[in-house]
Amino acid sequence: MSRRRKEKERLERVRQHKVGVEPFDLLKLTAFHEAGHVVFATLHDNPVEIVTIDPQKVLELTGRNCPGYTRYTKEGLADAETVLGSTAVGLTSEALLVSGGVVNPQEEDLQIIDDMLEKLGLHGQEKQREFIRMKLRVEEFVNTNRAAITAVATALMTRKILTGAEIDQILKS
Repeated sequence: MSRRRKEKERLERVRQHKVGVEPFDLLKLTAFHEAGHVVFATLHDNPVEIVTIDPQKVLELTGRNCPGYTRYTKEGLADAETVLGSTAVGLTSEALLVSGGVVNPQEEDLQIIDDMLEKLGLHGQEKQREFIRMKLRVEEFVNTNRAAITAVATALMTRKILTGAEIDQILKS
């Protein structure tokens, strides 16, 4: 690992510590992040097949080492606005409900959002305005659906893996 990357990670840990997020809270951050994806997608007619915060299961499903994964039943069929919202709401859920507004600047979802906005032909100030509009919209979504996101995150922290049927049951409660 490069010296620069190590320093960035150290600074991120310092920022997280200042807002009360300890390294062992990665499970909680990941659970709320994935729960945000799940609730947004489910309420926008893009149901979830499976969601997991078990790194071994993520590796098995994706071949990648990352802390969480959500698979949708209609992968690739959602419109750009839904995909952007679902991606952004994961980051926003962890920021508003767990980390006191801190988002890891290395978060892969930030790059996904940036790439999608550029694919939509947005650049410069136009892209920045759209990013801000989307941020405000997903913050409102997270605040409105806080109980549902928390319920899914709590179940994820307990069980590590949820199916679409289990998610539907949690959201109906």
